[in-house]
Amino acid sequence: MLQIRDKKEDVYRKHKTAFAWRILYFSVCFFFLFTVEANAYIDPSVMTYAIQAIAGIAIALGTFFNIYWRRLWKRIGWNGLFSTKYEKTESDELYFDDPVSRQRIQPEYKPGNDVQVQKEKEPFLRKLWNEYKYALILAACGSFLIMIFSPLDLYFNNMKDFWFDFGIVFPILFKSFIKCFLTLSALFLVCLLLFDELYHVVYIGAFAAFVCAYIQGNFLAGKLPSLDGSAIDWSLYHIQMLQSRYLWSLLPLAVLLIARFVRMKGFYKITKYVNLLITAMLAVSLLTVGIRNKGFSDKNYRIATSDHLFEMSEKQNFIILMVDALDARIFGQIMQENPEYAEYFEDFTFFPDTVGAYTFTSYAMPQVLTGEWMENQTDYQTYFSEAMDNSPLFADLKEKDYRMGMYETNLYYDSDNIYQFENIHDAEVDFKSRDEFMETEKELFIFKYAPYQLKRDHVPDMLTFYRTQQINGDMDIFSDNNENFYNKIHSEPIVMTQDKCFKFIHIEGAHVPFRYNKDVERIDTEDGSYEQNVLCSITIMNAYLSALKEAGAYDNTAIIIMGDHGFNYDNDEYWGRWNPALLVKGIDEHHEYTESLAPLSFDDLQEAYRRLEEGQPAEACFDAEEGDMRERRYMHFIREAKITEYIQTGYAADEETLVPTGRVFERAVDYLAEFHIN
Repeated sequence: MLQIRDKKEDVYRKHKTAFAWRILYFSVCFFFLFTVEANAYIDPSVMTYAIQAIAGIAIALGTFFNIYWRRLWKRIGWNGLFSTKYEKTESDELYFDDPVSRQRIQPEYKPGNDVQVQKEKEPFLRKLWNEYKYALILAACGSFLIMIFSPLDLYFNNMKDFWFDFGIVFPILFKSFIKCFLTLSALFLVCLLLFDELYHVVYIGAFAAFVCAYIQGNFLAGKLPSLDGSAIDWSLYHIQMLQSRYLWSLLPLAVLLIARFVRMKGFYKITKYVNLLITAMLAVSLLTVGIRNKGFSDKNYRIATSDHLFEMSEKQNFIILMVDALDARIFGQIMQENPEYAEYFEDFTFFPDTVGAYTFTSYAMPQVLTGEWMENQTDYQTYFSEAMDNSPLFADLKEKDYRMGMYETNLYYDSDNIYQFENIHDAEVDFKSRDEFMETEKELFIFKYAPYQLKRDHVPDMLTFYRTQQINGDMDIFSDNNENFYNKIHSEPIVMTQDKCFKFIHIEGAHVPFRYNKDVERIDTEDGSYEQNVLCSITIMNAYLSALKEAGAYDNTAIIIMGDHGFNYDNDEYWGRWNPALLVKGIDEHHEYTESLAPLSFDDLQEAYRRLEEGQPAEACFDAEEGDMRERRYMHFIREAKITEYIQTGYAADEETLVPTGRVFERAVDYLAEFHIN
């Protein structure tokens, strides 16, 4: 009878293994074929909620059937559905001849029956291993989520925002994964050696935390606060806090009830498959997005230095000073309230009725320099490089023998043509502080995966990623920091050269965080405001223009001062950024500070550049005149995977006349979180 029972158990184990492989195969194919994007601007959600929900249901049902399929199929009578057939025979049950009735009967097994087979006592080490192996699986899965998936999820979808590549960062993450795994494994082992009950409590709690973190970071991360440096008003996230509270209280209770119902032996089996299948799903999705986004390739490390920043031509110069997030409405109000600032911008014409291109810098900047629109027709890196290679501005400047400088901290230009800018150099880079990098990654994990009640104490500083960069060699790296640029203006004199010069300079400007007063002094962000950052930007602009005048490099210079986008006022949808400031001065142009209500667009800039190089004054650079009725294009997005086209039919700042065209540009495949940090 024991041999028969052992044979049945062997068949049962084969069925379990086959079914587990079916579930794993389904999960892998599911993610390769049906992944959909859900990207965000510091709004770290991951795969589409519907996809996650379906996958989660599949996991739950798969786990349940994997454990209880034999019992169900036995009752239904559908054993023939499986390829590994099991035919029930009389010997499958325990029968014996009754000595009185002389009939074959099946006894009812109850605790204490004499006919029950007594099992041998399990050796201590085997018993220890049979429980501890499940803890090792849980420790490995949890460590993978924390140290591998979360950081690479961030990197693969935001490669343009990080200076490092996979080859540099993965060894650090893998080392941290090993440390985390060993730490969790040791904790489980100590608990198991001390008390079985303690081990059970810790294991149940750890599994519940793993599942809660998975759900929190995947299903409840769509409305996370922005990490762009602005102050977070946590009162706006009341609903999310309630959802998080219910999740982290009810789900552990449900897990505890399941453990009570199926006993620990059954609970171990359930958790093993749930852990492995969740991890397999995340691993496959991570691998897929890494391949599709070319995340495993090495980066070409080209650094924008400050070389030649203050070299100007005695003949002719052309400067584009991009002041981040400089909004036309607020700039105009400040100029009206402070008439003395008109002296700062004498000879300039301010065009307040200007419609920008995109919501964020990464897309607005290449459009300003090239005139090319990003419509999700390709990946960002390809778009940026091809647009820059085909820029009519740079082609014209090269033809006219201009020396060109690109003073920009975020270079996504993956082409050898980048060396046409004299301040760009190859560099060897590494982490200055790997511990600081991992601390920031841990803060990001907590911010995304922990309950909302813990998030407010773990808001990561995204600029840490830049501070951890170490450049090998003696190079003066350009920084867009307001304070840094302002100090350079006062410490480094402008020198003159015979060659014509073009310079594109992008500075922090009015962008969050609001950490400057009007004198370009650091203040507490709680005391700062957008208006103070604009005043700070005006002080920097005045200092730069004054330096040009003192060096005799002002009159022969065409200058454009502009915002890359406006500022989103009182909303969290980045709405209200379509009206950036635009000020223009031509070569040898002299007059009082002037405002023109000509309706302009960033689409007008390429022609304006050409006319400025020819020496035309500001208003002559544009065909549009005050009173003209124009339709001007603007592309708004919160998540880069979905860009919506609008047409401004009235005044640039008027929200009521900004209407959608119905055209939406979506990426074909993209399904993990995007974090923009500029």
